[in-house]
Amino acid sequence: MDSQAIYNQPTLVICEGSAESVIFELLLAEGKLIIPKDSLIEDPQTGRLYTRCRKDRDIEERFLSVTYGSSCVNIVRIIDSPNERFHLSPLYQSKARVFTLTTRPEIEILAIIKEGAYRAWTHVNNMKPSEFCKEKLGLRKIKQYAFLRQYWNDADEQYRRNHHFQNHERCLAEILVDYSDSCTEQV
Repeated sequence: MDSQAIYNQPTLVICEGSAESVIFELLLAEGKLIIPKDSLIEDPQTGRLYTRCRKDRDIEERFLSVTYGSSCVNIVRIIDSPNERFHLSPLYQSKARVFTLTTRPEIEILAIIKEGAYRAWTHVNNMKPSEFCKEKLGLRKIKQYAFLRQYWNDADEQYRRNHHFQNHERCLAEILVDYSDSCTEQV
């Protein structure tokens, strides 16, 4: 089954933080996702077409105990650490497919690229991208939703050209309409 057909089924998107949320919202608003808007599951607590809820048991209780008219629900996790664990209990394992898409090291790399400082960042030892943005670029609110919403007028795809994914790591570009074999594994 190809990736577009998979996403025609009910799909819950989990965004780890503010940066992931903003990027997802922008991509959705611009029609750049292969996930049809009408297949996205709304978070009943926020009304958004994604959730910030990340705990597996909370996801089961809030989202998987509902019937969506399909035998299977897709869970798309957009996170920055490939090591974050997410395990559904046996009751829900056959009812959901989990896709983990990483933005490692951090989406803040996009801000560094946008500011023309990628090369400078690569030469700084042991500084997280968010710290570099705050200390070297003066982007003190880089982790705040309101700032990010204003800062990004469109979602930049240069990240996938500058980052090398490892060991079958999956990337955010996999759910883009224009996805081109930049990631190591297809959905």
